[in-house]
Amino acid sequence: MFDVTSRITKSKNNVIFNVFQNSKIDKFNTQFNKYVLGVGKKASNWAVVGELGRYPLYIDIIISLIKYWIHLHDDTSSPILRAALDENYGMFQSDQHCWVTCIHIILKELNLLKIVYSPISCGNKEINELKHRLKDNFAQIWKTNINLVKFNNTTNRNENKLRTYSKFKTIFKQEEYLNIKDFKMHSILTRFRISAHKLEIETGRYTTPKTPLENRLCKQCNLSEIEDEEHFLINCPKYSLHRKELFRKLNNSNFNELNNMNKFVWLLSNEDIYICEC
Repeated sequence: MFDVTSRITKSKNNVIFNVFQNSKIDKFNTQFNKYVLGVGKKASNWAVVGELGRYPLYIDIIISLIKYWIHLHDDTSSPILRAALDENYGMFQSDQHCWVTCIHIILKELNLLKIVYSPISCGNKEINELKHRLKDNFAQIWKTNINLVKFNNTTNRNENKLRTYSKFKTIFKQEEYLNIKDFKMHSILTRFRISAHKLEIETGRYTTPKTPLENRLCKQCNLSEIEDEEHFLINCPKYSLHRKELFRKLNNSNFNELNNMNKFVWLLSNEDIYICEC
């Protein structure tokens, strides 16, 4: 509690997220999420939580923290606890960093002033609103990060690892394809979707020296195109027979009228399990 309180009072922006990111519990949760999806440690943390629609554990921690704080205002059975709470309020009013400072900063960032100023009157309605705002706060941070532009002035390209992912992943929720019972199949789909694969667009990041984006060309064909997810799924001649069979199974007359990018987005954002298994 001391560590969390100290970090909250020192943080400037996005207080709640910044305090808990890279904490031991956050790192353990990230490792578990990657294990569940069957992806490696270099897989994007933002894409991993996006695929699972899994909110960070700190949300439950904060809810428990606030509920206990509310409980202390209503509990007259323990003089020691009451004295500790009063001592915290004394420190807070003297501008000393303490547990109450931590509570107030969190609630004010979430604009939950009623809980701040009248905790004794709060019940399930206020706790549910707290949970909703914590989740919304994290979902907004997630969306900002997957859409982050990392512009390279030399190549005039956005080199964000998730620039492709953000084209078809727009809502923070668990993806339907994860309901496929074949773990190997949905692991392959996950790795393709979140750029945790072995296409040149990704492997070129880890060469020495790093391969420029425009030079990460497909070695399976002679189109001289960057081997990214769209090229692999829509364009590369090497996989034309598999692609033809996939498109045949779609049984969607409108699909063929789409341009290549829209075909790619349609396929990766489709929630039909049958299409995912194709």
